[in-house]
Amino acid sequence: MLLALDSEKIVGIATISSSHKIKFRHEGELGIVVAKEYQRQGIGSKLIQMLINWCKGNGVTTRIRLDTRTDNTMAVHCI
Repeated sequence: MLLALDSEKIVGIATISSSHKIKFRHEGELGIVVAKEYQRQGIGSKLIQMLINWCKGNGVTTRIRLDTRTDNTMAVHCI
């Protein structure tokens, strides 16, 4: 889990997790939230890139999945 902070205020959260829902053993599910007033500033992109880099180096995760609604255009365009 990564947190984006503005002083002591949490403005974004990004996670890679695995659960019983995940089909492949080496798959991680990406979750990300950025507070509305902090969106479109590159915070989400930076958090995602940091998680991808962590996955590349952890020796376990070989696949990342993001599930979202089709009307969530910001999430759709990040992949």
